[in-house]
Amino acid sequence: MSTQSDYSGMRVACMLWASVLLTAGTIRQVAADEAAHKSDLVTGKDVPAALNAIAAHNGSVAADEAGDIVPANGPDLPPASGRPVAGPAPLPGIRQSGFVYCVSGVVNTFNPQMASSGVTVDTLSAQLYDRLLAVDPYTYRLIPELAQRWEVLDNGATYRFHLRKNIAFQHTAWFTPTRTLNADDVVFSFARMFDTHHPWQGVNGGNYPYFDSLQFPQTVQSVKRIDNETVEFRLESPDASFLWHLATHYAPVLSAEYADQLTTSGHQEQLDRLPVGTGPFMLNEYHTGQFIRLSRHQHYWRGLPRMAQVVIDLSSGGIGRLSRLLTGECDVLAYPAASQLSILRDDPRLRLTLRPGMNIAYLAFNTRKPPLNDVRLRHAIALAINNPRLMQSIYYGTA
Repeated sequence: MSTQSDYSGMRVACMLWASVLLTAGTIRQVAADEAAHKSDLVTGKDVPAALNAIAAHNGSVAADEAGDIVPANGPDLPPASGRPVAGPAPLPGIRQSGFVYCVSGVVNTFNPQMASSGVTVDTLSAQLYDRLLAVDPYTYRLIPELAQRWEVLDNGATYRFHLRKNIAFQHTAWFTPTRTLNADDVVFSFARMFDTHHPWQGVNGGNYPYFDSLQFPQTVQSVKRIDNETVEFRLESPDASFLWHLATHYAPVLSAEYADQLTTSGHQEQLDRLPVGTGPFMLNEYHTGQFIRLSRHQHYWRGLPRMAQVVIDLSSGGIGRLSRLLTGECDVLAYPAASQLSILRDDPRLRLTLRPGMNIAYLAFNTRKPPLNDVRLRHAIALAINNPRLMQSIYYGTA
């Protein structure tokens, strides 16, 4: 038995719209796996119209550029700036350079490969990193990102990617790159997850929930560098879904040079705590459970992002986030509760953006064990569920 749940789709896809970046001359739509969902986005009318139009960018803009760098894993690592970090300071002048994006969540890692969901995947991934491929949010077709083109060989058992040139990695307080993106970075990023004998496979626990759930270590035969700008994936058997998995936010491309530096210094654990990517923003400051401040990547390959900084506010949940939106402390509210939609629709100061969803909410039965192995019982359970009442009382008419 299954029921359609459009509202749940809205909650997920809010992060899709939050991934749109307004750069120097282009609008970057970062979509991928969220593209098939419905977005539910609330914005304040005092946000500039251009920013409202792109519905708020996985984060929001923050204060001055001189903040201390706080390690992503908190107190067990010293501040990357080498100076003590005090408690969170006020965030003055935010709207002079962007907006505040409010979302509930906990950050356990800054590497989306090691996250199962949440802020790291839905909000941070598109800002810190790029992928080989993306998904056009309007046509739902695969489009190039770091790979400018690709080939499907051996009836879908081999995939060859040709990388863009001159893609710069972020210069951070903890890493200064000496080269641009090349095939080594792609091989490192994926071999770490797929190759159980890779020296980095077990660092920070060795759990890669999304790809492990798909049994990719058993599916991918090899990830090989062909030349400086070409990478080849060989699978055990043809898999038409392979490209789509590479277009999710769980598949960022990391810096192999950064990994080599950490191996030399004996601090491999920092790879997933102090991120380095090719995305439009880089980590500037993080206060656990309160906010994340991102600074724009000055050498971003699509052009300089127009916003100098982004602040992702993690400090409130539920009614607290709604109150902050209504009082003007938040410019964008991600994932409003279904019960709050009527309040948001009726407030003339706010803009609510909705998109169709394609997700399904369902009950899963273990039919191998009694009594659920009896189809009559499963049928009776399905008939006993009042779907219209559930959709009204839980999803408030949005399903």
